[in-house]
Amino acid sequence: MEFKSFLKGFATAAVLLAAVAVADESINLGINVKIPDINARNWGATFRDNFAKPISQHDHTGGGKGLTLSTGAYQDNSVTGAKIRLTNNEAIRARNFANTNDVSLLKLNTSDQAEFPSGTLFSGASTFSNITINGGTISALTSPLPVAAGGTAATTAAAARTSLGINLPLGISDGGTGGTTASTARAALGLDTMATQNAAAVAITGGTMANVAITGGTINSLAGPVPILSGGTQATTAAGARTALGVAASGANSDITALTGIALSSWTPGVTANNGAAISALVINDAKYARIGPFIFVNLSVNFTIGTATPTIITITGPVAGTNHNGSDSYICAGEMNGTTTEYRWRFSGGNFSIFRPAVASITQGANASVQINGIYLA
Repeated sequence: MEFKSFLKGFATAAVLLAAVAVADESINLGINVKIPDINARNWGATFRDNFAKPISQHDHTGGGKGLTLSTGAYQDNSVTGAKIRLTNNEAIRARNFANTNDVSLLKLNTSDQAEFPSGTLFSGASTFSNITINGGTISALTSPLPVAAGGTAATTAAAARTSLGINLPLGISDGGTGGTTASTARAALGLDTMATQNAAAVAITGGTMANVAITGGTINSLAGPVPILSGGTQATTAAGARTALGVAASGANSDITALTGIALSSWTPGVTANNGAAISALVINDAKYARIGPFIFVNLSVNFTIGTATPTIITITGPVAGTNHNGSDSYICAGEMNGTTTEYRWRFSGGNFSIFRPAVASITQGANASVQINGIYLA
């Protein structure tokens, strides 16, 4: 009975609608729906697709799919965590105090790390674990950072030293100086006044130094002269130094009173004569020389016989080469001729001694001729 009444009422409504509706009617009140014309052949499909479906599928996202929901449309505590999931690198936002902009609070970045934007402040009882702080400052802590967490567990320098077991002054065994002033530190370290001297003007008085190398500068005001064994002269005057070292002064001096230990060398002189005269029966009695500095000292004594011709010059080879005498210079030497003492002269030239008679031009032939030279020439 009720169903019949419903059909009757629906038919009556359809007739009334047919009387007034002449075409499909669109209604846009948050949800876009369309009421089909009663006379339309596809009335059922139009009703389903353009009326029923938009109502059943609306999600309140606007744009004809239902009005967006305001805050008042939600009941308090009606949205749980299971209903909220942000995309990666998307931040939770909050409105600023001036209500002019949104502020990002927290997000999970692309490295899957919780990231707080720069400038974020925390207050109240908050606990964070395994946090890395890059940059910025840490301030206004409710209590000092403990030693176990890398802090000092103190709010003052003195309390921090106490907390860390540091006693001032820091002892030498702890790498300190054991003093609170420069002077007490030097005293604790065993440093005397030398530690405060200028490196370019060090004054050392007293004491002993070993294995010291002195480069440059001067050494003066010694308590005593440096001994010979240490490379000194063991004297305080030039004369005393020469005496200690056993040397003579240069130039003319009275330091040399005797020459001993001078080695004499021998040589075998050759004797010849000019003008084709023959020298025979040569006997070398003595032929020795010594060199002292640039001087050659000679002691020569020979006997020989002159024959065949009458010479004017007898030539005897010298021990070592030397400086030629001037052509006008000559020196007296002793000699004999046939048993008669005769004056000879000699000069050194070309490495040889040239013997001649100054009074006569020739030297007499015969046996028992001798020449003896005790002289000196410049090497």
